[in-house]
Amino acid sequence: MDPILFLCLLNSKNDQLILTHDKLIVIFKGKSQVFYRGNIIKLILTKKKLIVPLVIGGIGACMSITAMSMGWYYRQLNLIIIFLFLGVLYYGFIGRDALELFEKGHSNIFLLKKTLPSIQKFLSVFNSSQAHLQHSYQNFIYHLADPKEWENQLTDDHFTPKNYKNEGFVHASSATQVQETHQKYYRDKEAMILVTIVPEFLTGPLKYEYNSSRNETFPHIYAPINKTAIIRLQYYSSENTTNLFIE
Repeated sequence: MDPILFLCLLNSKNDQLILTHDKLIVIFKGKSQVFYRGNIIKLILTKKKLIVPLVIGGIGACMSITAMSMGWYYRQLNLIIIFLFLGVLYYGFIGRDALELFEKGHSNIFLLKKTLPSIQKFLSVFNSSQAHLQHSYQNFIYHLADPKEWENQLTDDHFTPKNYKNEGFVHASSATQVQETHQKYYRDKEAMILVTIVPEFLTGPLKYEYNSSRNETFPHIYAPINKTAIIRLQYYSSENTTNLFIE
């Protein structure tokens, strides 16, 4: 599996939204479903009426009113039963929050027990990122991220490398500089995560600055990397240095 771009918990630790650069994985009620992002039209938070409570409440209330009008049972008991069924009917009418995922020709609905703030954040990142996929861009820049640092920030909408606080910017490379950067600084480490970034979508300043030790100009990002600017993630090591988005 490709590295995870963004992770969101739903009803419990077992229910999750997992976003990679090309897939949305929904783990819901013990079932895992994979949706390819190229097929997704939109993902929204909506209200869905509950059919079963509506039917039970409506039929029950009608029957109870009929029974009371015909003098069946005790009047007080009938009134209590009517209000109980009306309560069930109201519960079905107000419905529950749900995630609705639209693909071409159909939609998938996931009812939520409660709406966590993290869901709204996920939707914001997902829909912004999804809009970017509709376009073709060149001049990508790349950042080599430590896998452990990345995994610790899966629920964040930005990625902040450890050395950002000390240096004030995030190191990046062009396509032709990635391999040498990896060999110089990360050759002896386990596979890094290669983050492919669209410069136009960065929310922070991007500057191209000269590095005297390598006699080259490198892109430096003067802010944490917003995940909506990331178009691809892949593992990168000395044995796997191909298949870049070439400029």
